[in-house]
Amino acid sequence: MTCVTLLCALWSGSVAALAFLAVLVIAPPLSALAAAVSVKGLSASLTGRYSGESGEDMEIRLVLSSGFFCLSGRLRAVLTSRNLVFGTEEEKIMAPVPPVRGERAFEAPFDSFECGSREIRVKSLALTDMLGLFSFPMEGGQSFVCTVYPFEGQIHARLKQHIDREQPGEIYDSKKSGMDVSEVFGLREYQEGDSLQSIHWKLSAKTDSLIVREFGRPINYHTLIFVSPALKNGQGEISKEVRCGVFDLTISLSRALWENGIAHFVGYLDGGRFVCLPVESESSYRDMTTRLMSCPVPEESGGALYSLLDMRLEGRFTKMIYISADVPGEAAHHMASVMSLTVLRPSEGDRLLFDDSAYEVISIPAAEIREKSHLITL
Repeated sequence: MTCVTLLCALWSGSVAALAFLAVLVIAPPLSALAAAVSVKGLSASLTGRYSGESGEDMEIRLVLSSGFFCLSGRLRAVLTSRNLVFGTEEEKIMAPVPPVRGERAFEAPFDSFECGSREIRVKSLALTDMLGLFSFPMEGGQSFVCTVYPFEGQIHARLKQHIDREQPGEIYDSKKSGMDVSEVFGLREYQEGDSLQSIHWKLSAKTDSLIVREFGRPINYHTLIFVSPALKNGQGEISKEVRCGVFDLTISLSRALWENGIAHFVGYLDGGRFVCLPVESESSYRDMTTRLMSCPVPEESGGALYSLLDMRLEGRFTKMIYISADVPGEAAHHMASVMSLTVLRPSEGDRLLFDDSAYEVISIPAAEIREKSHLITL
């Protein structure tokens, strides 16, 4: 109807119709030009907290900056968040209003429930002119890396009995020296009171000063928390709550042990390689959680205990706490025959305690790990 009216007005020679036609012809290129100029002065970046606990606001923001006046346009931003531990990816579409001049920040609505190191990336940016006819891409690719740590629940651990080990330690402390001459911890200058047997005579002759060797200190921890996360088990895909519950239980139990003076190891498989991290202080605990949050989770973890059996860990540990969403099978019986074994299993259902005389299986609802306190007897 509008087109018919305009044609009739033009046929009659109306000045208003000619002016309206001129606007229709001129407005689109002017709008496109304004958007093209505006996009040249716009830039985008990502900011936020580099670390935080699961469930906390990470304050990830898209910051837009305009070097000069932004004349027009609507912005469409596509942001992605890739979890480097679980391999999951989340995408958010935003429509922030570009600043006329200066900076303006916009909250990126990413969920922080799932733990793990994350890479937040600006996948694409495009500025559309005021008429919505033309779109001008902006330079993307900006990224921001942060770590969401597992939730530290209220876990209280109680040992049924104190398990002593008779074997000497086979792992050496990287931060403390000891008296084991088979492992050199480091070299330093001689100090009064040092044993003459520790002097490195050849090196001392070359440096014209007495150099002594600091020997290694074997670590005699006997308890191993072995975490075996996975994306799937025999029943299908593992839910996000249960996946995160495996890590929540691991770090919560680790903290409960060392705060009670029980030094221990936290171990996991990284591409088939057994990684064993000592936990005896706040710094070693933080180092363990950071490294745990940068290791990709395998698709399935059914063979993890068999891998440990092949490594013959009974010479190094006498107590293992196995944390996994899997239902333990025959491998657990073999492991329980060489060392004391307790299985902690986050689940979708109610809390259960199962004892088959060889080892205990404690099943804890994943949702309750963050909501309630738990007493776990090992």
